Amino acid sequence: MSEIKTTVIEHADSLEDDFKAPAKWFINNALDQMVFIHTKNRAEAQAYVDSEYGKGFYTVKTLSTDKSGSGNCTATGSPSRKCFHPRLKSLK
Repeated sequence: MSEIKTTVIEHADSLEDDFKAPAKWFINNALDQMVFIHTKNRAEAQAYVDSEYGKGFYTVKTLSTDKSGSGNCTATGSPSRKCFHPRLKSLK
């Protein structure tokens, strides 16, 4: 495997508003640091993490570059307008 560059950033530093991720793929290690893996595909990043930290300990994640939300949280709405299942509508 070729040399893969990594960047380690403290988790508190990643919460800054002006934080720009140095790479797409990362893991959160046991020291509460974000380890960014500089590679183009996820499989290569996961293979590197497995060889460095041991297989099965960490899963490579991607960092969303969209700053419209707060952190890694996502929210979804209900497909129905009143949030009632059709069989419950008769109970009104």
